[in-house]
Amino acid sequence: MSKRRGGGLLLLAAMVIGAFTLHRNWPRPVWYVAEGLEKQWGELLEKASSPPPFTRIAVYDPEAGIKKGQYGIIITKDFPAGQSDIEPNSDTNAETPPVRVFPRLYENRAGYRGTIPLALNPWLIFRKTGDPQLTLERIRNPAGGEGSLIIPGAEADAVHAWLCQLLQDSPGSFSRDRRSWELAEERLIYGNRRFQQGALTYTWFDVWLNLLRNDPAWVYAPLSMVRGLSSYDAGRLDAAIFPIPRDWNEYGLQADILWAVPKAPEKLQPKLDPAKTWLAAPETQARIAEILGWIPAHPNGRPYDTIAREAQVAWFSSSFIWQGER
Repeated sequence: MSKRRGGGLLLLAAMVIGAFTLHRNWPRPVWYVAEGLEKQWGELLEKASSPPPFTRIAVYDPEAGIKKGQYGIIITKDFPAGQSDIEPNSDTNAETPPVRVFPRLYENRAGYRGTIPLALNPWLIFRKTGDPQLTLERIRNPAGGEGSLIIPGAEADAVHAWLCQLLQDSPGSFSRDRRSWELAEERLIYGNRRFQQGALTYTWFDVWLNLLRNDPAWVYAPLSMVRGLSSYDAGRLDAAIFPIPRDWNEYGLQADILWAVPKAPEKLQPKLDPAKTWLAAPETQARIAEILGWIPAHPNGRPYDTIAREAQVAWFSSSFIWQGER
């Protein structure tokens, strides 16, 4: 009898050990976070108003991808390769401009081609409250004019942003002639007085000193740059979209985008539904935007201050979002 009982205990122990091993090795969902975003994503998981469905974080390597049998959600600023953002009927054989366009992103923000847009960092024209709006005529005049139009000429991203705006032939359509981009960059600052004196050597640090000092003055910059200012200086600013021609009936915004990309084998996809619901919630997106200094993609996500609210209103009315690529 004791031998039978001992054998039963051994079998039970073996079953417990086997179940424990199986449970430990069973794939569990993971946040695969792009390098450089780990700290911010950890802060979100810690401070979110509603508990996240899982909390494991791994740094995502786009080249290695996700191991077979593993699953989770990729958090990245790069639109995933293989998930086309090209408009139907577009000429795929034409030379590609250094711009990536995401048409109708606001309309499809709940699920954009297999992704969930979480937050945006839009580029806007910033000016001091009380200064006049920047006009397209002032922008296009190489002889300059009233006020100080400021560009950090030493910052490649700012120079490229201006080129994109000037070479946007119609809403969402950018010049495909590479030589025209090269010529436009050569002419942008050299040989004209469109921008402030010394524009070639300006950095982002120089921009805000001059914007706040000169009347009137304007700068084209991403919203997140304003977060580096004191609350007093940020409170002195207003934001507006880049001026568009009078005959355009729609506009787009240049913006960085934070994407969530669910990745799972078919049988495990339902296990990510709670995470997708959590990511789509306005409270979650508002917290993400606050941490990054961006705006939430969800229209009910509360902006962190008044200038972020101005950026959010611009996002609501945009027909497309685009990103400059160098």
